[in-house]
Amino acid sequence: MEVGKLHLDAIPFSLREVLNNTLETMSFSAQQKGLEIQQTIEDGFPDALIGDPARVRQVLINLAGNAIKFTEHGGVNISVRPEFLREDTLDLQFSVEDTGIGIPLEKQALIFEAFTQADQSTSRRYGGTGLGLSICARLVEMMSGRIWVESALGAGSRFHFTAQFEVARVRQDPEWPKVRANETEIDEPMATAANTRAGLRILLAEDNYVNRLIAVKLLEKRGHAVITVSNGREAIDAFVADPVDLVLMDINMPEMDGLEATAGIRRKEVLLGTHVPIVALTASALDTHREECIKAGMDDFLTKPIAPKALDEVLSRFSAMPKNEGVNVLRGTELLRE
Repeated sequence: MEVGKLHLDAIPFSLREVLNNTLETMSFSAQQKGLEIQQTIEDGFPDALIGDPARVRQVLINLAGNAIKFTEHGGVNISVRPEFLREDTLDLQFSVEDTGIGIPLEKQALIFEAFTQADQSTSRRYGGTGLGLSICARLVEMMSGRIWVESALGAGSRFHFTAQFEVARVRQDPEWPKVRANETEIDEPMATAANTRAGLRILLAEDNYVNRLIAVKLLEKRGHAVITVSNGREAIDAFVADPVDLVLMDINMPEMDGLEATAGIRRKEVLLGTHVPIVALTASALDTHREECIKAGMDDFLTKPIAPKALDEVLSRFSAMPKNEGVNVLRGTELLRE
């Protein structure tokens, strides 16, 4: 953000799908604490929009994650309602409400500043630096919106933000199925579990326990077998010991990171005469990080938290290839750009 490397996409997406994916991603964390998490969507506005669904989801997941973190009893509700509808654009208001510890009034203006929390003791009890809300504020600003909070100490919090989107138009293309959204239709690729080849053996390298559980749940739900490891050295050992069809590799891991582990696997493949697709898992979406993944020999890139639709697209792409004949999709994309 500071160096101007962050850009917003303008692509067609389904708002309800973004909200459903967010709820699916956060449900495990809520269940672990015995909390109820739900969503409320007002009717009467188009679901088919043009904007950056990944950034909307990033803000929602950050707010919902904080709500779960600071709530011990009760639950969290994610809601959205129309604020202003024009012919071609739609302003929406998103809200994330919890029954948690709340924020004192005098501290509420500070929480959107980088590395600031309402009470410094919360970092010792709940973890975190407070940077997430600062990032959310910047992302919302890029989406022509604003962010604010309503809260009282001991009475829970309600975080709100607005964002502006274009209303999607119908594209007449028989190769893409249509999803009706009130009076509007949106083009959506067939990237679902139904058109991915079930039965892949997937090596998942992820050091975060919760992220690992969520990824395994998503993969097994789609009919794939998963081998899990928690660092790069274990990933290389597991790759040599047990043939797999695909590797999902977290970039930041202890002992050996994902880039080093990928380089190690590629060296092993020279001896084996194979090429197994390796997909990077990272919370960053910067172009410089993508380039690092390419140079290390990775084939594709998924941002965390993993969106089910994005995962389906990756699985579909590599499932269609003969085993051990994956290609470097990112490298090919970069060559086309050049």
